[in-house]
Amino acid sequence: MKSIICASLLAGVAGLWPATLAAQQLTLDEAVDRAGLFGDVAQAITAGDGSMTGIKAGVVGGNQARMKLEVRVRDLEHLYLIVARLNAVKGMIQVSRG
Repeated sequence: MKSIICASLLAGVAGLWPATLAAQQLTLDEAVDRAGLFGDVAQAITAGDGSMTGIKAGVVGGNQARMKLEVRVRDLEHLYLIVARLNAVKGMIQVSRG
């Protein structure tokens, strides 16, 4: 499976970023549901020096996982890093912001 980033992921972020830490909501719109997926997502975020402040997860159609994550990031570059790490998770199909 090929990972992609929605074009809307970074729309409107540049130039509007505060100097301090901010929480961003990321949506894992599609991922193949499997044992260990949540752990791999959490590990990807912490490996990128991010932290989850909220999560809502579920399974759609029996084999597709969907998660809404609130992730604390420092700035736009840090957001890029977290998204790249999420896209590298096995079975990840699409990550978007919002």
